[in-house]
Amino acid sequence: MTVSHPNVADGITPADVTLEIKSEKNEPIEGLSMELQATGTQNVMVPCTKTNASGISRCKLYSTKAEWKTVMTMGVIQLSKATEFIVPSPSRSSSAFVSSGNAQNLPSGHKIITSSGIMETPAIGKDVASKVRVHSSIQGALFGN
Repeated sequence: MTVSHPNVADGITPADVTLEIKSEKNEPIEGLSMELQATGTQNVMVPCTKTNASGISRCKLYSTKAEWKTVMTMGVIQLSKATEFIVPSPSRSSSAFVSSGNAQNLPSGHKIITSSGIMETPAIGKDVASKVRVHSSIQGALFGN
């Protein structure tokens, strides 16, 4: 039995459980159904597939509770393995925009209003040095007398 580790307790990302079932002669057992259970709370199990010709069965475990869990198979063959569900990283849901404006009189007598701004959003992300990437823009408009 292999269980992905660590797993995020967000109720969206599953822990992948892979079972490899073989006979005493080390031959794969095809068509075997296994039931998955887990200790802890706030778990949802997706039923395991029947073992294929290679003796492989796959299951999924979802949880919203960050804790250590023991994953167990029930049935003819009983296996168990510990895995950890961790707290999801906080998501940044807000965006920020800072802007400033400036009105000027040009020598030609025209007026110009310029504004510049900086915007940071979660969609921009971070670069490899974990620096927040920032986009800036400058806009201008000419006005007559």
